[in-house]
Amino acid sequence: MLFRSGIYSLSEGYLSNNDGGTLNGQNSLGGRLSLRCFPYPDARIDLMLVYLENRDPGTAYINSQISHTGKAPDLFSSNVSLNAGEMLGSNRKMRGASLDFRHYKNENNYFSLIATFLNGNSDQYEDADGTSLPVTSLNERFGSRIISFEGRIDFSRNSRINGAAGLNYKWEKSELSRLWEVNEQYLVHLILGLPENLFTTGGIPNPLSVYPAGSLAGMPLSGNHREMNLNNSDFHTAGIYTDFTWNLSPRVGLTGGIRLALENMSERGESLLVGKDSSLLGILTGYHPNIFSIPAGTREVKTRHLSSVYRTRLSYTLTRKTTLFAGYSKGRRPPVINFTPGGTAGILQEEVLYNFEGGMKLVAANRLWVDLTGFYQLFRNFDNTEIGRASCRERV
Repeated sequence: MLFRSGIYSLSEGYLSNNDGGTLNGQNSLGGRLSLRCFPYPDARIDLMLVYLENRDPGTAYINSQISHTGKAPDLFSSNVSLNAGEMLGSNRKMRGASLDFRHYKNENNYFSLIATFLNGNSDQYEDADGTSLPVTSLNERFGSRIISFEGRIDFSRNSRINGAAGLNYKWEKSELSRLWEVNEQYLVHLILGLPENLFTTGGIPNPLSVYPAGSLAGMPLSGNHREMNLNNSDFHTAGIYTDFTWNLSPRVGLTGGIRLALENMSERGESLLVGKDSSLLGILTGYHPNIFSIPAGTREVKTRHLSSVYRTRLSYTLTRKTTLFAGYSKGRRPPVINFTPGGTAGILQEEVLYNFEGGMKLVAANRLWVDLTGFYQLFRNFDNTEIGRASCRERV
């Protein structure tokens, strides 16, 4: 049996960029091809191939401090000017394949072997300052590959115990580069906290060729400073899991699950000065000769640990329309390897969430469904710093 599906969406962007091109659009093309065959009476094979591509124009990021004319910005205006014009936007591609082999003993008891491959990459160019001036731009390129294998058994015993158990392995490799291009002759106004000076009162661009005051007065400001951050990561995880529902009696049910995993993580990071134009403003930010991160050679951090997550839930059917329940679970976010702008490297500990809950579900007069739940959550190693949030975004 052969199954096909596809998607196509085109929106050139509902905002025109005065510097060329359009903004806030979407252009998506994708497809999926699925093939099912039965090599022998008790077996089934599913093969799936997927492809997705997004070529989106730039986003109408408008600086809330100043507009391209030097007047107060209007966030609801359709008059948008972002330099780089048609260069703005992103191109993302994803290709993948999965193979699912299933051998049946019966419809409720069977063995599965699943293999998956995914490959994705993206190239995004952003106006990082939100004005018509070439203050800062960011070119971000990202690529990743994921290979996973899983073997599992789905089981049912006398309709009292139903569940699954299995083993899995996943390897993920990713590469990320960020290239910043900065014109310090405009950025200096933002560093000094004077964004209104980016333009003259007549709306004419107002670059400064030298630093205006203080100990750096008279020193030249670069019009083409470039710096880059590189990150490469490898993530291996091997796990074992089980999850089940057990009807202890006609009234009492127990649901539970646990997963143990051995995780091996390594990440390499590097910060570079690209070209010959060092940053004068980097003296003020503390990252000279760069602005956003101090140049540092390749640093590598590795970590290995055993992790666990689990859940359990007990329910009691008080009447045919009323059920009481209580549960406990543990969830986590894996540790994150982090490279700071100051050139150091470290590991952010895993975040753990313990959740306790209990309550009641009932149906009144066959017309009102009520779900009352009380819960208590306990966090451990919860990181709410800017570095922690940024690292979380990169991992996701």
